[in-house]
Amino acid sequence: MNYTPSVLLWLRRTVAAEWQGPADLPRSLTIEWRLIACRWVGMLAVGPALLLMHLPIERLVGAYVILLFGAAYNVTVRWYLQRQPALFANGYLTTAADTLLNISMVLVGGGFDTPLSNVLFTGTISVAMRYGYGPAMAMTLIFTISDVLEKFVVHEPLDADVAFRSGFLVITTLLASYLRSLTIKAEVALHDRLVELQRLYADLAVAHQELLSLDEAKTSFLANVSHELRTPLTSIRAFSEILQNYPNDESTQQEFLQIITAESERLTRLVNDVLDVTKIESGEMEWRDESVDAATLLDRCARTFAPVVEQAGLQFEQQVPRDLPPIRGDYDRLQQVVHNLLNNAMKFTSQGWISLRAWTVADELHIVVADTGVGIAARDHERVFEKFQQVGDALTGKPKGTGLGLTICRDIVAHHGGRLMLDSQPSRGSTFTIVLPVDAHQLALAA
Repeated sequence: MNYTPSVLLWLRRTVAAEWQGPADLPRSLTIEWRLIACRWVGMLAVGPALLLMHLPIERLVGAYVILLFGAAYNVTVRWYLQRQPALFANGYLTTAADTLLNISMVLVGGGFDTPLSNVLFTGTISVAMRYGYGPAMAMTLIFTISDVLEKFVVHEPLDADVAFRSGFLVITTLLASYLRSLTIKAEVALHDRLVELQRLYADLAVAHQELLSLDEAKTSFLANVSHELRTPLTSIRAFSEILQNYPNDESTQQEFLQIITAESERLTRLVNDVLDVTKIESGEMEWRDESVDAATLLDRCARTFAPVVEQAGLQFEQQVPRDLPPIRGDYDRLQQVVHNLLNNAMKFTSQGWISLRAWTVADELHIVVADTGVGIAARDHERVFEKFQQVGDALTGKPKGTGLGLTICRDIVAHHGGRLMLDSQPSRGSTFTIVLPVDAHQLALAA
């Protein structure tokens, strides 16, 4: 007979389903479900074999009656396993029922010399399949002792039949117990593998979500960068074209040239930010390692920004002691961090003040840039340090930039073994604190 692949696949799935049982069946009852399949196989094998045993008609009929009871028992156990599995939680009912069925079949075939032998021999196999080596070997020992005692009681010598029965039972018990242990190990391995696959699937789902988030962030980044690049380029082009129409108006030329210069500087800063992030992420950023005079660095930053801040109608406050301890790192990159923070403070502060302060706590230098600007909501404190993230959208006229400035600041500070912290509330301004380790070696030399 030729089977199509679909029929073979159906047979394979059907056999697998019958062997594994329902998906919601407790693992502890898997052995009960599989014993149903074993009973069917046994009955299908014993049925035709009975005809070849030349049994008397009454025994043959009795054997087939027992097989019918066995079939009914199998169907009943299957039904209850699907609907009331708790009945078989300990295996006592099915162990007793299997023992009775086995005793009945043994008796049809002639049985052992005593009822105790019939019970112990047939019950041991069921116990071995359900409870393992220990209980099954205990029953085997009881059977062997009873068999030997029986010979002594009737004053008969220990013959080969005793050794055969005991040896056969031991081998059968070991085999049944071994099969049970293999089943348990396979189930444990399968369970562990399923758990591992579920964990890997969860990790894959998380990674997939992270990739989607990164892709979305990069899409937003490209939109912001395109907008930020287009704005200064458009201004530069427009004012350059206008200049061509005012060849003799020097005041207009100077005004337009100042605008072109400012937009060019803005464009340069934008490109530099993108390049800095790329270099830091790829590990290609070149860092200098030198002793940095913190007081001098902060004083230069203050001198650069004080006139600009005051020109914007804001008050600039500076509290930087001259005796600040030195720090170790890249002077230009540390200056870049302070510049970025001061520039952000100006960008988001329309009235009030901006301050630059510094002090030491133990072996750490604290540099603080504070303002009375719009502030940042608590839910956005972490987000503002992420790449391509801003509080607001550059495309809607809200805070401008690519959202890279604070990311660069955080990475530079982290490279120097420090940390960058934010304390802010909406409408109450923002305070950024840079914490850097002091140059202990340079302090020791100075001492």
